[in-house]
Amino acid sequence: MDGSGALKSAAYTSCFPRHNAAWFWINGGEAYNVDTGSLTINDPKNIEGLQTVINYAWNVYGDIAILKGSKNPAQAYTFVEWMAMKGNLLWTKAGVDTNCIMRDAGVVRTEWPKIFGDKAAELAKWWAQSASLAHPVQNFPAYSFMNDELARVFDLAFHKKATAKDALDEAQKNVDEEIKKTG
Repeated sequence: MDGSGALKSAAYTSCFPRHNAAWFWINGGEAYNVDTGSLTINDPKNIEGLQTVINYAWNVYGDIAILKGSKNPAQAYTFVEWMAMKGNLLWTKAGVDTNCIMRDAGVVRTEWPKIFGDKAAELAKWWAQSASLAHPVQNFPAYSFMNDELARVFDLAFHKKATAKDALDEAQKNVDEEIKKTG
């Protein structure tokens, strides 16, 4: 905020990745072992990886959405809501996609909104470089169900309604049952 109380700059970080197993990868874990064909959702590496992200969120943000000590929490919540809903819709309608292969590092796409300004090439380079570090998603018949189930139990764990272990034990059980149902 500037001296008059007007918003000068803002930042937004989402705690929810597109592939919910991404938080397992930070600790060397997986949700599914392709070699054995078995679920590994509640593996100790995954529990520790999820707990690391939960600890970070609470220690830095204090309530998992707004930075601890924020002088303007109501405005911050309004901004987060806008970014997650209306801002994301604008981004999607613009057809904006990031550069996901190294040969596109630094390439500025014409359909990108002008909000990137002179930083567009730099951002395009970062996206391409981070994509080169991407982890392959181990797909299996109940993958979509697992992803939704992980989002549900992560929410419980982030809001301290379940421990990381209890949340992942529950997801392991539910996804295993879904696999048995779908064959």
